[in-house]
Amino acid sequence: MKEKQMETLKRKVVNEPDLKKVFEYFFDHFGEDMDFIRSCTPIQHELLIQLLPILVRELLPPADYTRTLNLRLLHAPEYNFIHGAINVDKFYGGVIYFEDIQTGVISLCEFPPSGMTKFLRFNASVLPKPPSE
Repeated sequence: MKEKQMETLKRKVVNEPDLKKVFEYFFDHFGEDMDFIRSCTPIQHELLIQLLPILVRELLPPADYTRTLNLRLLHAPEYNFIHGAINVDKFYGGVIYFEDIQTGVISLCEFPPSGMTKFLRFNASVLPKPPSE
């Protein structure tokens, strides 16, 4: 059953115009599923570690100081799926990413809550190196 739900989530990551619905679907079907959560393992995904600070700068207001990004990622290898939590200063959120299609969504909201949550869909394709001349 999780395979069908994961395929639905993947379609939403790529096609859903309302990115809030992507996270709602994730939390409704996976967020409290302890079997799923236990099946995930912590991961240090180098591409996401490098990319997420750049994406966070796109979402958050400019700061006069260096923002510290705290990131905890979990991997579900059978689904080529990574999810996790992001904390940057007083902003908290999450990340959902499918390795096989190199596409994901991040969310960030301010704490204490201001009622505003920011979302961003991203593609993390690695461009091939140009041939040397």
